[in-house]
Amino acid sequence: MYYPKDNVEQPLYVITPLFNPQRYKRRWKLWADFQKHVRDAGAVLLTVECSFGERTSAADDWAYPNDSKEDPTFTSFGPAPVPAAAKMPPNRLKQDYIKVRCDYEQEIWTKESLLNVALQHLPPDWKYVAWIDSDVLFSRPDWVSETLHQLQHYHVVQMFSVALDLSPKYEPIAAHHSFVHSYQQGLVPPDSGDYYGGGNDGKSVVNRWHSGYAWAARREALDIVGGFMDFPILGAADHHMAKALIGRGQESVHKDIHPNYRAAVMAWQDRAERHIKRNVGCVDGTLLHYWHGSKVNRRYVDRWKILVENNFDPQVDIYKDTRGIYRLSGNKPRLRDQIRAYFRQRNEDGIDMQDGDDKLGLLSNHDHLVPW
Repeated sequence: MYYPKDNVEQPLYVITPLFNPQRYKRRWKLWADFQKHVRDAGAVLLTVECSFGERTSAADDWAYPNDSKEDPTFTSFGPAPVPAAAKMPPNRLKQDYIKVRCDYEQEIWTKESLLNVALQHLPPDWKYVAWIDSDVLFSRPDWVSETLHQLQHYHVVQMFSVALDLSPKYEPIAAHHSFVHSYQQGLVPPDSGDYYGGGNDGKSVVNRWHSGYAWAARREALDIVGGFMDFPILGAADHHMAKALIGRGQESVHKDIHPNYRAAVMAWQDRAERHIKRNVGCVDGTLLHYWHGSKVNRRYVDRWKILVENNFDPQVDIYKDTRGIYRLSGNKPRLRDQIRAYFRQRNEDGIDMQDGDDKLGLLSNHDHLVPW
């Protein structure tokens, strides 16, 4: 049977952050597997690593196992040396590993800040970009091509329809629809709260969809909204942006959050509403989310308590350094200490499952086991 060639003759750039202040070994290993998965699929990867204090950049030993460390394609944040001639794979940037250095006032959630830095280091003519967590892989072999095809129809796409959480033994323990898949099926009811975290009423809510992991967009879409929402210093930006893309950002914030936090979410939504106009899609397929510690330890509800109890104001309590990375203003030592404690109790190297790890999603519902 004849199949006409219908490729999108543009690269898909993939940007991912490395943020590991507690030096969890599992996170480095997952990133090493991820970068190979992305390149083998034909995408062009750019990693931004945040190293703390005077630590070396840990990913230097993992990034390119087939390359020499003397290879001038190894570059740090700032002016790059003249790249080596040839032998550069077609889906490899000359500068595909960016290093930024942070200090103790930046021991906050920096994922979206690092992603915004990554956007500034893409080639000037880029058109399509995906931002993907480095603890996931795709089961669909043509995920790069299909993402590009879906971006011919939609401004923004979530890159899976189903996500499987895996145990330390690589067995599925929970399943979730993607947020966009659920939205398209009418499965995102009003005021549905945060993803197994605190709803806007402060209560614990379990949703059967996931708002994060892997997204992609056209360049003009990110230009229009002003890049990634990077002021949420304890995470949840992916949830804010997902809800904002369908005009329901107010549902994603705690009812007692500072007014300036809420206003920042709604300002991002206003830009999306005017220009993207809820034109969001989904790439069908299954995403595998690999184990890096119990999700119970991540205290998705408790992180809202930290922000609310410290009256976190993004206009006053944080500011950007010269590299574009947010840092705490230093005016609230208790906020700093509670955030530090939050990250240190995650224990991403732990292999012991806890009550609740297998109760977060579709697999826990006997009437609705697996979405396929």
